[in-house]
Amino acid sequence: MRVRNTVRYAIGAMAAISLFAGCSSRGSQVAPFLGPSGQSGPQSTVRTDSRFVYSTGLAKRYPQVARPAEKSWMRHVNARRPLTYIADFLGGSVTVLDRSANLIGFIGGLTNPNGIFVDSNRNLWVANEYANDILEFARGTTSPSTVLADPNQYPVDVTICPNGTVYASNLFAGPSGTGSISVYAAGSTSPTGMLSYPGQNWNYFVTCDTAGNVFTTLFTSSGAAAVVKYPGGNQSGATVLAIPLLFPGGIKLDNDGNLLVNDQQARTVTEYTEAGNPTGNSITYGDSTNDWVDIAVTRNSRVVAGADALLIQGTSVVFPSGAPRQIYHVPTGPSGNMPFGIAFDLGQNGI
Repeated sequence: MRVRNTVRYAIGAMAAISLFAGCSSRGSQVAPFLGPSGQSGPQSTVRTDSRFVYSTGLAKRYPQVARPAEKSWMRHVNARRPLTYIADFLGGSVTVLDRSANLIGFIGGLTNPNGIFVDSNRNLWVANEYANDILEFARGTTSPSTVLADPNQYPVDVTICPNGTVYASNLFAGPSGTGSISVYAAGSTSPTGMLSYPGQNWNYFVTCDTAGNVFTTLFTSSGAAAVVKYPGGNQSGATVLAIPLLFPGGIKLDNDGNLLVNDQQARTVTEYTEAGNPTGNSITYGDSTNDWVDIAVTRNSRVVAGADALLIQGTSVVFPSGAPRQIYHVPTGPSGNMPFGIAFDLGQNGI
């Protein structure tokens, strides 16, 4: 990705951690990522972390949308109305919109939220990275009904398997440990297990199929990006799939039982079988002005959306044609905006 300035952006007081960027056009190393929020907003025009390098100066590309009141929004929307959620890392919030991009509601008070997930009861789960926890919100509420503690970990995504087991992908263990996946047996609010592929470094996004197999995108210690499968959600038998990947992004199951894998550097979303074989369906979603971090897929698997951290919006396209579908704008935040997570309600089937 094109870097317009190399000045660091700092969002807290944690010691600096040098993280591998994995993108040749960005350089082999990026400036240190500094930890949890708590100070003022951007200190420069460029922010760097282990996911990508991007310019906060691009914020002028999107309209200045007023934030709605932080209160229950259920009365504004039919209980079965399809929704779109966008998690804003810098804004510390989740924006709720309908499929036509009408602003419905707003969940604030979060601490650098990343990946998000909607379960079969249509409740929203948020990887609340720098609070070291996972939050569950009943549909239409702004206060969490469940908090999963993820001590000393920095969760960037969450998924739930059909048996109710929750899996939280941890970018790293603070302050300098490698990534992992925290496992929560159904009903547990503390980790009951941990998954980590031998020789891995940072862990990114995670998804689960109807059989309980868990798939994740990560970096190995050598700097290679990969997709790893944990059969039945277990450490035993974990394997790297033969899926070419330059930089880890969101990963989702479609309703044909195939994997949709986002490559942040190639700027593609490609469909593979669970064995890692390409189906021939793929889209390219932009150029150096785009960076889809996480992705979402509708229940019928015909629309794919990305949380675009460079254009500061959610963008949906028809899959696999790539035809533009909808733009979802993110309300202006006092500390800037960086969409890192996106989810559809209704979303993928079988959860």
